[in-house]
Amino acid sequence: MKKVFAEEQAKKESTAKAQVKKATTAKIASKQKKERAHAAVLQLSASGEFVRRFESAEDAANTMGSAKANIYYACAHGVRHKGYFWDYAKN
Repeated sequence: MKKVFAEEQAKKESTAKAQVKKATTAKIASKQKKERAHAAVLQLSASGEFVRRFESAEDAANTMGSAKANIYYACAHGVRHKGYFWDYAKN
């Protein structure tokens, strides 16, 4: 009987820890997303040379005729979009 109770208690504690971790991860991701939304973005040539600076991914997307999600993805994963590499500007 005690073993069953201990297993149930351990399962509840594990579930609670997982819920806290999930909430914390979501909060961090939300904060990072808000910061990225206002971060300046650099447009780089295929060889990595600076082309242009945009005040936000949204500005870059509007200029390039693209979706800002594509700019975010290119910045985060180091892939090309519309023939250019993209990166977040360092302050």
